[in-house]
Amino acid sequence: MKAKSLSLQGFVIFLQISDDLRGELSSVFKADWTTEDKCLDTIRSTFEQTGYVLDTHTAVAKDVADRFVDSNQPLIISATAHYSKFAHDVLKGLRNFPTSHDPVELFTSLSKVVTRPAPHRRLENAISRPQVHKAVCRAEVSTVMDEIDRFLSR
Repeated sequence: MKAKSLSLQGFVIFLQISDDLRGELSSVFKADWTTEDKCLDTIRSTFEQTGYVLDTHTAVAKDVADRFVDSNQPLIISATAHYSKFAHDVLKGLRNFPTSHDPVELFTSLSKVVTRPAPHRRLENAISRPQVHKAVCRAEVSTVMDEIDRFLSR
């Protein structure tokens, strides 16, 4: 048996499974990765074939799943996010190259192209509201806590 270690917030946990169990798990679970270009190509080709827009995470899953596809086995991909949250990259995948990183402009561009699934209305409402948090601070816990205190005391 091989022991694997996992570090969580300073704690080290050792996981140990038998070679038989590892073999069994490997026959059921598959994992792989893809390139950014393949991810964007998967977004585009899925949209062209089905009219459905994938988010970037699900596009990675679909590209990997397509390599493991077996016509004798059903395959389900569960979408992990809404494409609107990754508007810039999704637009690149759809070959509708964004000229801005502005969330309102990106969302507007997406809504002109995409109908399935429907746009994320809560996200649309959130990005349309006036910006409340404008402070930029160092990535230090005490600095962030001070900024939160300052905001809450308004």
